[in-house]
Amino acid sequence: MLHNACRRGTLAQVRQILSHELVDINSRGKCGWTPVMIAVEGGRRELVDLLVKQGGDMTLTDDDGNTVLHVASIKGYLKIMTYILSTKTVDVNITGHCKRTAVMAAARFGHRKVFDLLAKNGSDLSTVDSDGNNILHIACIGGNVEIVKYILNNVNVDINSRGHNRKTPLMFAINFGNVRVFELLVSKDCILPIVQENETNILHMACVKGNVDMVRHILKKNIVSVDGEDSMGKTPVMLAAESGHTDVFQLLVSKQCDIHKTCHDGHNILHTSCALGHVDIVRCILKEGLINIDSYGKNDMTPVMFAAQNGQRDIFDLLVNNGCDMSQKDKNGNTVLHMACIGGSKYIVERILSKEPVDINSRGQSQGTPAMMAAACGHKDAFDLLVNRGADLTLVDGRGFGVHHLACMGGHETMVEHIQNIFEVRDSDVL
Repeated sequence: MLHNACRRGTLAQVRQILSHELVDINSRGKCGWTPVMIAVEGGRRELVDLLVKQGGDMTLTDDDGNTVLHVASIKGYLKIMTYILSTKTVDVNITGHCKRTAVMAAARFGHRKVFDLLAKNGSDLSTVDSDGNNILHIACIGGNVEIVKYILNNVNVDINSRGHNRKTPLMFAINFGNVRVFELLVSKDCILPIVQENETNILHMACVKGNVDMVRHILKKNIVSVDGEDSMGKTPVMLAAESGHTDVFQLLVSKQCDIHKTCHDGHNILHTSCALGHVDIVRCILKEGLINIDSYGKNDMTPVMFAAQNGQRDIFDLLVNNGCDMSQKDKNGNTVLHMACIGGSKYIVERILSKEPVDINSRGQSQGTPAMMAAACGHKDAFDLLVNRGADLTLVDGRGFGVHHLACMGGHETMVEHIQNIFEVRDSDVL
């Protein structure tokens, strides 16, 4: 009752509940929160004052070890923070979740005024959290450039120090897309050509995040190769394409990056974009004629196969309308129809069947037919399309398994029942 009143009720309701002394004013609710924590989280200054005067204990911690100081810091409530500090009841350097102090929480969420207040009231800015992050790492995550400036000017901290996953402050700024913080760190001569253990450099990271201004800044500095590979053999343009960042992709292309490279899996940017459904990037590649529309990827799969396998109907249409070769097979003998049956898009399967003469019972991997693959993957609509077009359900693959076996092996109960019903109807028709 008291927790709910502190969250949604009026001051009078809370006062009435407290007057009857029916509940413990420091009782625990969800996540170990006390009524006063709830009042602080809601920014209700007068309610906080009432609870404290009635015996609300501000020194208590929740299940994560956070106090009301942490709660006020996360929310950025300056007046409530001022009140809490004035009571001198809570240790300003007590650590909570991930061994972080209140000032760390203020830095993480970019609350400059609260950060300044805590710093003036004795917060230890040299604390390191359980992830190995110091106050500079956390401020670079939060993205408040004024807080970062304060730390650089007033705290003895290494601008290139390593935090969680051996990331530097600059890396955190890139990861969280904080351009102004990034530019500030660069102006302070931090080390730029940094490579992580997986060979990821700052350009890779910026391309994944898709911040075109940050990418442009890194390229202008000419500190890392525009075609540098990470541990997977992926270049910046591959990562931009993979992440669907069209503006970054176009910027890298304009900088004469090598667009024909393939990663260690054998995929190029067109294969990846088709698989993941990045229509604008595929359109750009096709419009500029950057890569062969029928280029081979892993297992000799073509872009249209990737689109079909992943049910990317818009990209499938785009490739077909641009004249891709629908007759090719991969190393396992799979056709585009096999891949479409794996993907399960009824629309794509229907388009393939209506586009040109297709061997509906063609053999692919393990001598499987398109119908077998649809059954194995539990795609009823695609399966029914094939059945209606004359797919032979009596065939077995190279292991002796038929559509019924494969549906059972795939664990698709509805599909199993559907196939069984088809066989029963056919048997009755024969009789």
